[in-house]
Amino acid sequence: MASDFRSTVSGGGGNTASGSNSTVGGGGGNTASGDNSTIGGGIGNLASARYATVPGGAGNKATKGYTLAAGRKAEANHAGTFVWADSASVTAVVFASTGPDQFLIRAAGGVGIGTNAPSNQLSVSGTTDISDSLAVGMTTPSNDLSVNGNADFTGNVGIGVVTPTKRLSVSGSADISDSLGIGTSNLEAPLHVQINDLDVGGGERAREGILLEKNDAVIGIYSDNGGNWGSAVVLAEMNNDLLSSKWAMVRSTQGNGNDLHFKYGTSSLYENNATRFEITNDGRVISFGIRPFTNNGGTSGSASQRWSEVFATNGVINTSDLRLKRDIENIADALVRINALRPVTYRWKSDLTGDHKLGLIAQEVESIVPEVVRAPENDSEYYGLNYAELVPLLIKAIQEQQATIEALHTANTEYDTRLAALEARLRP
Repeated sequence: MASDFRSTVSGGGGNTASGSNSTVGGGGGNTASGDNSTIGGGIGNLASARYATVPGGAGNKATKGYTLAAGRKAEANHAGTFVWADSASVTAVVFASTGPDQFLIRAAGGVGIGTNAPSNQLSVSGTTDISDSLAVGMTTPSNDLSVNGNADFTGNVGIGVVTPTKRLSVSGSADISDSLGIGTSNLEAPLHVQINDLDVGGGERAREGILLEKNDAVIGIYSDNGGNWGSAVVLAEMNNDLLSSKWAMVRSTQGNGNDLHFKYGTSSLYENNATRFEITNDGRVISFGIRPFTNNGGTSGSASQRWSEVFATNGVINTSDLRLKRDIENIADALVRINALRPVTYRWKSDLTGDHKLGLIAQEVESIVPEVVRAPENDSEYYGLNYAELVPLLIKAIQEQQATIEALHTANTEYDTRLAALEARLRP
């Protein structure tokens, strides 16, 4: 029945077009009561607002202006909404709009854009442009792309890169508030990297798991539990995509294990580079030589931080070049000062079972030969004594003593000559 101005019912049974300019094309039990509303056909559909449309289907309702409801039990109950419901059973829950200006689709077989064989709720074949925000797993995106939950990518992903060449290509800054895993999903640190050796060409395999590079300067971190070497920190240069001039601080797993080797060389394999010095797991330092940073600069130990013993094959050599010395004077009164010293035997208080030592008392020596005494700068330090500098004093004392001996020898010779002459005169 068509009951209003320019309303039309084209066919079917039990249909009503009661709105001005409303139309029902056919079907049964359909009602177009809104002005300019349209129902194409189907069964039990309702278009009750201005410019509301139901193209067909069953049990659909378009109850607000400028709406469309289609399929089965789709309800466009808010202005400007489009609601499509799939062929669910008659007892299925109504699929209804929840707010104005929505575009809603319920499709159990999936929605395809550019494809007629969707494999998920939404399948897109071809390029997709999104000019606003995209939310995945959430309803209120805070950025252009917001993801809540897991994400799987089978191809390359570019962030700030139009043509990514790797699984993940990033250009620009990146903020990570939680953990990041590379090569592992069992994260035990904010950054957890686990990878296999990488082929760097020439039959060599780089051992570094992490490389930080700028202008061919490289810092690398390496970790392994096989072979003779474990974790390492590397400082090197990048030369033709290979690491060269490489310093590596490497933990050894051979021998006693856990010694720290400082290696240097051009090979990407640590075992091909020489160990320059080593720190053993009990704190000893093994090296081919240690030099101060500047000539005549630096000390080894102090009066309060002493070495217990120093071993050397050829002794300790002190620089003694005339070209480096000034204000040269002969030592005076050496024998007097040597005779004033008090040589003693003693034991260290800190060594309750130690052997007797031979030496001098620095406080006593200070008033006699102050040149060889190093006084403390504060109460927490101790007196020191340079025994090597006593050698020149001993030499001079021996020379003074020898001069006295030679003078006495000359005098004795003269006395012997005079005595012999006197005895000759007294003979009958």
